[in-house]
Amino acid sequence: MVNHDHDHSNHGHDDHAHGVQSEGFNMHFTELENVTTTEETKLEVKITLDEVALEDAKVRYEIWKDNDKDNTDWQDAKEATVGSYIAEYVFKESGTYHIQVHVENDEGLHEHMEYEVNVKE
Repeated sequence: MVNHDHDHSNHGHDDHAHGVQSEGFNMHFTELENVTTTEETKLEVKITLDEVALEDAKVRYEIWKDNDKDNTDWQDAKEATVGSYIAEYVFKESGTYHIQVHVENDEGLHEHMEYEVNVKE
């Protein structure tokens, strides 16, 4: 018979995090307001790891219109300042869009968070 006695004391942490460095990871996406079609919109996210700005990460924005995930756009972000990643995007139609921010680095970090934005004509 197998002995199933083991320590459960560490089950308070998130066992479902992505990547090896997810603990201490924080992402703040700048809220988008008054977004309209045909105008460039600045997408910006600030990323920290253990309360320190995350440098040299690969950050991409995955963008799709509500109920149309098959037509996804990818936009690479550039690090504007340490830990702040920016891309410009033009929404072609009005409606509700989903923006999923993907973050990776050379140490195995892979995180993503999804946000919604309403676009007007």
